[in-house]
Amino acid sequence: MNDNEFVKLFDTIITSSIWEEDNSTRILWITMLALANKEGKVFADPRRLAKWANISPTNCKKSLRKLESPDKYSRTPDNEGRRIRRIQGGWLILNHKLYREKGRNLERKAYKREWDRRNRPSGHARKQSDKVRQNRPITDTDTDTNNKGSFSLKQTKATLFPIAGKVCSFNGCRMPAVYKDTSGQYDNYKCQEHMPDEVKAVYG
Repeated sequence: MNDNEFVKLFDTIITSSIWEEDNSTRILWITMLALANKEGKVFADPRRLAKWANISPTNCKKSLRKLESPDKYSRTPDNEGRRIRRIQGGWLILNHKLYREKGRNLERKAYKREWDRRNRPSGHARKQSDKVRQNRPITDTDTDTNNKGSFSLKQTKATLFPIAGKVCSFNGCRMPAVYKDTSGQYDNYKCQEHMPDEVKAVYG
């Protein structure tokens, strides 16, 4: 089994050619997506796959042949539309990497939108803040001087990016995790808001 992972199903699945297949094939396909590791590999034999998908062994073998066969109606023409390929000990989901990257990009965009919503001022407040910055004089709190007497702006805090497939473990918070805490017996993941203060001091 693939512990502590989740599968992102794109809504386009219901308009794909796989959705026109029989129930056993559709159920087996989703089962294999759920079982795949980060490399898209599913390690199992047909008998065990049939048990996990709750379909008969006969239907499981038929569905595996369909998923291994070319599909001229597939929207991803790579591998002639084949969805899986037999490997030692199981199968490889052929387009797993493509959709994994697509899912990561969507997570990053969603996290950025949520961060902007929480941290950016409203339009009126932003205009007022920009106006204040433009009109006030530069002080030694705004700049540092080097030995040659020239000025340079202070460095901003570094940025942490979302960790793919992980959400914050703080009190039911479901925001994307950006920090992995390995100090305890088990790894914990924290979002921008709930990561330790000493980390916040370094990362914005």
